[in-house]
Amino acid sequence: MRQRVFIVLLCLGLGLPALVSAAPDTAAPDTAAPDTATPDTDTVRDTDTHAAPAADKAALRDEIPADEMPEITASLSPTTVAIGDPISFRITAVRDKDDRVLLPSALRFRGLEIASNNTEESAAPKGKVQQVFEIVLVGFDVGDFVVPPQKLTVVNAAGNISEVLTQSLSVQIQSVIGAATNPELKLDEAPGEVVLEDDYTLLYVLLALAIAAVVVLLTLLIRRLWAARRPKPAPPPPPPRPAEEIALEKLAALAASSYLSEGAHKAYHLALSEAFREYLGNRYGMEALEMSTTELRTALVRCALSLEHRTDIAQLLEETDLVKFARMVPQVDASKELLDQAVRLVHATTPEPPPPPSGPVNAPPPSAANAPPSAPANAPPADNANAPTGGPATGGDHA
Repeated sequence: MRQRVFIVLLCLGLGLPALVSAAPDTAAPDTAAPDTATPDTDTVRDTDTHAAPAADKAALRDEIPADEMPEITASLSPTTVAIGDPISFRITAVRDKDDRVLLPSALRFRGLEIASNNTEESAAPKGKVQQVFEIVLVGFDVGDFVVPPQKLTVVNAAGNISEVLTQSLSVQIQSVIGAATNPELKLDEAPGEVVLEDDYTLLYVLLALAIAAVVVLLTLLIRRLWAARRPKPAPPPPPPRPAEEIALEKLAALAASSYLSEGAHKAYHLALSEAFREYLGNRYGMEALEMSTTELRTALVRCALSLEHRTDIAQLLEETDLVKFARMVPQVDASKELLDQAVRLVHATTPEPPPPPSGPVNAPPPSAANAPPSAPANAPPADNANAPTGGPATGGDHA
């Protein structure tokens, strides 16, 4: 019996220290429970923005040497905005003209929305190209936000690929109503109500003026309609300019131009051909600008032109065609002589104006109905006062 009691006491003595040492371990979960609570928002944002780049940098492709990589920078402007104001996130890459810099296919910004996304390219020093990605962001929550690093892909002319991460940037979005927690409307401190009295004097004056204006307008309208009962004949159109005047004006402008001094022989002969063809079309009523030289020579046969003039015209057009179509470069003196030949042909083919009439300018031509009767053969000659102007006076004074 004593042995059994001794064994029980021995077991209790050995097990009690083990129970005492195990007690803190069982209470540890209760004391460490607050550490497992959800961290605050700032801790989460800091973990997301710094742990992610470290993980991404380890997986970035690096096939292009560092000295051949483009210069890539990122900026955010402004860094303090109000709710709904635009935020410009710009990524600038100065690269070789054969390289390409690409944005990720999916852009994500925590707490910010993308309003627009534009890309511009411009020339940079040393033959490089400056490529700017401008992403306009908008935030609708108040607080501090972080634009996470963006992974850009660089592809050079050889097809090698490298990836680059931009730096993270911060922006603060403020409320448009300030820092007040419970904003309230201000009291209306304006003066009290003002009683308006009914005064129709101005209304009566305006009504009288309106009636008077209507009466005046109706009177003027009736007078104008009364005067315009008979339509007035339209004025005749101005007479067209003579064909030779237009041609000589264009040829003079061509002679004063700098085509030959600048070596623009084709433009010079093209302008010469068009000016002379336009003259032929206006002079003889044909579409000379739309005809070939062969068609124009055939059409000139039916015009009132001598063989010599037709030959000179055909030669001039053929000379201009050689420069326009055969790319012949004539001498400057030959080109000037060709212009002088065109001027001579315009003068030679211009009809001379009719001689002025010998009688009064405004006198109508006599017709068979109102022509004076012919004098009989034995009628006495007319007085000298009735002799026509410019003709010899016949006969003497008669009683």
